[in-house]
Amino acid sequence: MRVFGVFMFAVPFAIFPIGQQYITAGLSGIVNAMTPLAVVIVSQFWVGGERATKFKTAGVVCGFLGIVILSLPGLQVPGSGEFGAILFTLLAPFSYAVAMNYMRRLTGMDVAVLTAVAQSCAALVLLPVVWGVEGAPVVTTGASILSLLVLGPVLTGLFFVSTLWMVRRVGATVSSTITFIAPVSALLLGGAFLGESVGWSHILGMAGIFAGLLLIDGRIVNAPKNSQPSG
Repeated sequence: MRVFGVFMFAVPFAIFPIGQQYITAGLSGIVNAMTPLAVVIVSQFWVGGERATKFKTAGVVCGFLGIVILSLPGLQVPGSGEFGAILFTLLAPFSYAVAMNYMRRLTGMDVAVLTAVAQSCAALVLLPVVWGVEGAPVVTTGASILSLLVLGPVLTGLFFVSTLWMVRRVGATVSSTITFIAPVSALLLGGAFLGESVGWSHILGMAGIFAGLLLIDGRIVNAPKNSQPSG
């Protein structure tokens, strides 16, 4: 359980705040959409994991092309740190991928209990690190309290209960495609509330990742074949 909690919560929750000091929220959301592609890669080498098909392999290639496109602006500005931050933030999707494959060992436990215990384990691992680096948390405003209530029980608790429920029913790869919505919402909210600009590299990179997700899901690719009348 501790291993699952570390890879599902502790590692990604530490990576994203650090990475977002150097990249925008929208770009971070696009990187997060790499989770299904990371699941395909990790599952291929995991004992008992889902084997990669030709469409899933093509999806991984499209996804990495998308990441390359996203990284181009950062490479053109020496010393910006954006390229390194993208690579660093990519560790989070792969951490999720390890956790989703490891979850196969945790059978027979209610997903709500599993989420609560795993998040508690992650909190215990992160607490001494955060306390040593940042010091004791200080919450002084109503906006801060509201943020904690929304980010904690709703956007973290309910979201991961739903995600883990899906993993047990449709598998790690398909359930991880829920991150499909992250780039769109991150770009829209980042532009609306943080004044972040959306460039062509963001759009083309997101398109590459979305194409990869569609290939991994496979239903659109197989739809014409399945819709042919029989006999």
